[in-house]
Amino acid sequence: MNMRNRGIGVGFVSLLVGCVATGCSAAAPQDPAPDPSAVETRSSALSAGDDARHRGCDSAEGRAHRLERMLRSPIRPPNHVGGLDLDQGTFGITFDEISAIDCAPSEVGPPDDFDGKFSALWGDNHEIEVIFNPAKGNAANVFVMHQGYTGRVHFRSRSGGTYGEHEYTIGVGVIERDGKPFPVDFSADDEHIEAQVTEIFDAAIATFQPDEAPVDNCFTTNKCLIIPDDDAGDRIVGLRGGIDFYWVTPIVDPHGPELVYTVWRPAN
Repeated sequence: MNMRNRGIGVGFVSLLVGCVATGCSAAAPQDPAPDPSAVETRSSALSAGDDARHRGCDSAEGRAHRLERMLRSPIRPPNHVGGLDLDQGTFGITFDEISAIDCAPSEVGPPDDFDGKFSALWGDNHEIEVIFNPAKGNAANVFVMHQGYTGRVHFRSRSGGTYGEHEYTIGVGVIERDGKPFPVDFSADDEHIEAQVTEIFDAAIATFQPDEAPVDNCFTTNKCLIIPDDDAGDRIVGLRGGIDFYWVTPIVDPHGPELVYTVWRPAN
C-alpha cells in the first residue's frame, strides 16, 4: 500500500519534514510526470561486468535482478538507499536516472493536488515508493520503503558517550538495540520517550555525522520529531538534523515500523 492510499499522501510528507528538501513555497510544476514506458535505459549505469541480455531492463530476468538488488540494499541516511546515491546534481537524482539504473517503475501516480509532486512505485507489491518534484527537474524528494524492502540501517552508539556501547538496527518491521526489540515506548512519560529517541539520534549522528556534537535532548534543538497519532492510525518518529530518516509504526502494533523513509537534502 503506498503512502497516498494509506492516508499520508505526498502533501503530508512535504509538511511533515518541515520543508527540509524543497522549501516551504512549492513552485508550480514545470514538467509533467514522465511516462515510464518512454524512459531510455542506459547501459552505462550498470555495474561493470553485467550481461546486458540478462541484466538489462529489456528482459524479465534483468528487471527482476535489478529489483532484487534495489530491495536488499542497505540504508545509509540521508542519501544512500535502494542502491542509489540520491545526491546527484543540483536537486538530486531524477526519475530518468533512477529508471535507467533500476528500470521503469511499475506504476506512476498523478500529480498531487497539494504541490504538484508525483509518486512512482517499484516492485510487484509496491515495496518502494519515490516522490518526485517536477519543479526541480523531476528530482527525487522522498524515498519510501514498504514491506518487502529488506535493507536496513545499522549504526553504533558514540564511543564513551552517555548511553553506553550499543548497536542499532532500523528497517521495515525491525527496530532493535543489540539484536533485541527496541521500539519507542509510547506508554511512558514524555521525558522517557524523548530520552529514548535522543539515544537513537545520538548513535545515528555519531555514525553518519561524527563531527557533530552530542545534544542532551534532540527535541529541544528541533532535530527529532514525534507525531503520536497521524490521524491514519500510525505514529511517526523522525531523526532530523541532517539524518532525515523517519519510521512509521501502527498504534495498535508498535513493535516494528510498517514503513521507513528518508528525505533527500543537498550534501554539505
